[in-house]
Amino acid sequence: MNIKNITLCSLTPAAFSRESCKKAINWFEENIDQARPGGYGDENNFNALDNLELSIRPDFFNLSPAIEKGLANFKKKYELVEKNISPYTLNINDILMCKWSPNNYYNNIHCERGTGNTDRVLSWMFYLNDIKHGGGTEFIYQNITTIPKAGDFIIFPSGVSHMHRGENAPHETKYIITGHFIFYQDHRHK
Repeated sequence: MNIKNITLCSLTPAAFSRESCKKAINWFEENIDQARPGGYGDENNFNALDNLELSIRPDFFNLSPAIEKGLANFKKKYELVEKNISPYTLNINDILMCKWSPNNYYNNIHCERGTGNTDRVLSWMFYLNDIKHGGGTEFIYQNITTIPKAGDFIIFPSGVSHMHRGENAPHETKYIITGHFIFYQDHRHK
């Protein structure tokens, strides 16, 4: 797999250090009693998933520089995206660390923009651990599946062009951190 040649996806290998990945996983396990079940939808139509998640902030284990590194790589590769779309910013209120046990994964094909989150422009994810069998992210229209490696950062457009789903990791636990860049709106950042 060579994700570098896939339209509007950008992979930054080892953007988050392996040491930081291990610390993040240990922190998650130490705070697992505060984790909530993952899901999608809104309060009127919530669909639970078989994962656990915790909200985190960009300063979590020095995450911000790793996000900035991945975004810079994306902007360098796709200059028109930076120059020709409305201003956007990191959504600091929607960064999640997730844990998927073996044989539990998000199998629904979806995109990251929809009802309740129409302001998402770019979505991103860090893999926090290596997965030997499965556990990647399948991008349907790009016809690729990522291979999870600790510290790798992937960023892609949030809309329907990048429909995706998780891939089963039948024997391993998968940890990720995920978030979004959203169109800048003054009222959100006062």
